Amino acid sequence: MNSNDTLDGQRTSQSRVYAALDRIAPFALTVVFAGLGHFYLRYWFRGTLWAALYSFSLLFLSDYSPGFESAPFEVFVVSAVSTLEPADIVFPAAFLVLALVDVYLLRIAE
Repeated sequence: MNSNDTLDGQRTSQSRVYAALDRIAPFALTVVFAGLGHFYLRYWFRGTLWAALYSFSLLFLSDYSPGFESAPFEVFVVSAVSTLEPADIVFPAAFLVLALVDVYLLRIAE
């Protein structure tokens, strides 16, 4: 076994890791904030729409207030699971789930 075979093996394993991260990244970004996964996939208009809908639902349709008293930049999902009542998070959670489904459908279509 020569050094070229070792380098090819390392490149192959690195490319598998990058491919796995590329498949997971849009979903993880969407869980952080709706629309980010669409931006990652370069669907700018859809990402902007999902971000606007999600922001509107957080600010006006729920009791969630993104404050800095507990932890800065706390993700909505963590805050919702730990402190809010289910009725308070229906609209933001629905937009988040719908954005995830949309990212999934876009990923399948590619």
